[in-house]
Amino acid sequence: MNRSGNKGWGLWLNDNFRKLWLGQTISMMGSQVTFVALPLIAVTLLKANPMQMGLLTAASTAPYFLVGLLAGVWVDRLQRLPILKNANLMNALLLSLIPLLHAVDWLTIESLYILAFMTAACSLVFQFAYQSFLPSIVSREELTEGNSKLEGTRAAAQFAGPTTAGGLIQALTAPFAIWVDVATYLVSIWIFRRIKIAEKLPAVPGRGLLSSIKSGFVFLFSNPFLRTIAYSTALLNFSRCSFDAVYMLFLVQKLSLQAGSIGLIYGVGSFGAVLGAMLAGRLAAKTGIGLAIAGSSLLIGTGYLLVSAAAGNLLLILLLLMLAQMCSSMGNTVYYINQVSLRQAVTPNDKMGRVNSAQTFISRGAIPLGALLGGALGTWIGLRGTLVVAGCLSLMTVFLLLASPVRQIQRTSDLEPPEVSRIA
Repeated sequence: MNRSGNKGWGLWLNDNFRKLWLGQTISMMGSQVTFVALPLIAVTLLKANPMQMGLLTAASTAPYFLVGLLAGVWVDRLQRLPILKNANLMNALLLSLIPLLHAVDWLTIESLYILAFMTAACSLVFQFAYQSFLPSIVSREELTEGNSKLEGTRAAAQFAGPTTAGGLIQALTAPFAIWVDVATYLVSIWIFRRIKIAEKLPAVPGRGLLSSIKSGFVFLFSNPFLRTIAYSTALLNFSRCSFDAVYMLFLVQKLSLQAGSIGLIYGVGSFGAVLGAMLAGRLAAKTGIGLAIAGSSLLIGTGYLLVSAAAGNLLLILLLLMLAQMCSSMGNTVYYINQVSLRQAVTPNDKMGRVNSAQTFISRGAIPLGALLGGALGTWIGLRGTLVVAGCLSLMTVFLLLASPVRQIQRTSDLEPPEVSRIA
């Protein structure tokens, strides 16, 4: 590992980390083009109806359930750096099919479903390998700093990316703007190839696929820190999707906001995510990482409840909603950075992929359930009442974390995983 004790520059002096950060930064900026272009292609070119748009969204999230657990096993059995490069290469090839199919008039909504599923699957494999690879190039005490820098870039890409993507799409049309994303994937591969690390092939004992998947769940549930984080993340995802199910309806139908005002609210919220990435490490150092995770959950729930209180004149509504969006976005970012750092610190390297996939399966499994509850509650008790319920559910996470051993954790360096996993 290339580490530095210089507190002023920190991980920026780590050559391998700089290359990982730069490659991912370029790729994430390009991905914002596809994030905006894909639904635009479906709506404007393929004339997709609401049901087809729902299926497109489902195709993008299905890999979490259909291939996520398999991806975790694969990541634990192979070197992680080649997986990063190959996953990005596959995404570049798959995305290039969209403008090519459009050029010969073969692009259909069904082909878009398939490509959305396959690119999401590649991105999921990349995510697991990425989270498992970071501890190989930074020390345990640098995990929070590393995740903060990487998450800060993601937040900045979400803040600036959609505007840039909109301009490119307007200039090039949606299908051909995707070439920009293809190019950024190829550049990121070129940068990743310059990471110099003697990565050992993980020593995983021979076992069947189901046994390997099971071992990730067994290790997760046997560790009180990982178990608590899995439950709290699932509850936060559940409450967030209950909130999201009615949020846009509340803004448009109850508050009569226009598209420009809604865009402003989201823009300010993205700034909250950038701020959260900047402060996550400092908060963890000051209060301890366990209390920082619990405090960020409090911030998320507070943001949701502030939205439910929005009323009065337009200026007051906008100010309250921007504050609420900043609270929830900042809280989500601080929570994500610190819980990922905690998981990386406590999980043995030979189990990183399987534990990450088990955690993702549990936490993401709550998403459709939360969305269904939000939709049902919106019908039964109204939009504002549903927002209150979502906020209260988020606040329950605070009590869950404070009542658990997570509250006592001060630093990731205090969490030493066993050198050799006892649970095979």
